[in-house]
Amino acid sequence: PPPPPHRHHQQQSLSFRYRRHRHPHHHRRVIRASSSSSSSPSSDDGSGDNNNNNETDMNMEVLKLRMEQLRLRETETTPLRVLVLDASLPKQRLGLNFGTQGDAKRSLNCGTSMGEGDIPLGTKFAMLGMSPTNKKVLPCGVEVEVTQFEVNEDGSTFVELTGTKRFKIDEQGPYLDEEEIPHVRVRFIDDDKACGSLDDYIPRPGTDSFAMMESLRELVDNEEALHELSTDLDDLLEKWERLVVEGKREQQPNHLELIKSHLGEFPDVKSFAKRAVWVCSYINPIPSLGVAYEIRPALLMAPTVGDMLRIAKAGLELSITKMSNE
Repeated sequence: PPPPPHRHHQQQSLSFRYRRHRHPHHHRRVIRASSSSSSSPSSDDGSGDNNNNNETDMNMEVLKLRMEQLRLRETETTPLRVLVLDASLPKQRLGLNFGTQGDAKRSLNCGTSMGEGDIPLGTKFAMLGMSPTNKKVLPCGVEVEVTQFEVNEDGSTFVELTGTKRFKIDEQGPYLDEEEIPHVRVRFIDDDKACGSLDDYIPRPGTDSFAMMESLRELVDNEEALHELSTDLDDLLEKWERLVVEGKREQQPNHLELIKSHLGEFPDVKSFAKRAVWVCSYINPIPSLGVAYEIRPALLMAPTVGDMLRIAKAGLELSITKMSNE
């Protein structure tokens, strides 16, 4: 099938604050034990020394905890150059045309850009979209990979980005690296989980908090309820496709088949999160069909797998109602 039409980027000015990059060592605090020449009085029984030692030990424990947190952050997160543009999903393809108006950096939103010169295939970025309600940058997004890069005769360039996997931003937020380029550290989300999966917050086994979170997880993500929601998608999807095709709503020949070729097979009924992502990618494709409400930001921010399925189901139902009433 013919390639999808490419979009020309229009830059928007949005609020997105960056902090300066600091090397992990810069976060270290130097803890010094109290010297014997301290002006604080000390008793003959040595209790003053014991108090100082206890305080020093406690400070060292805090230091060790902080250093362990920094170590985990470095090992469990990945730094990526950030792009602010679309709330895309895995396997979706976004084509961008950059003209010759002197914007060598290929600027996007919020001070982000793709950079100058040739961009090697396989280069990866952190793609973030914006909330459709308040236009704030979302903390959850998708890693994108450069799968096509072309320089035209007039000097303009075309870049194709393909979504790979979902992520959420590290709590430290966006920062400028040593070259003043916007970056974020991201924590990738398992394909079978939601952005706010309870697994991220479950305490140690054997504690009361663990038991409480386990019961909450059972309430929210009950297997039987998830299976029912996942099964509901089948009939809705069939009806949705029929309305699109019979209503001649495809924007180009074999449009739905083109989208499916990008997304691959519809996941198994028990692959709850993958099913939800597939449906949202299908009814909110790139380029747009114009028949469904934008639900990709809501899916990226969904706190549980059950919420992901409910968002996908609601997206289908609303789109079906919209097309049926036209």
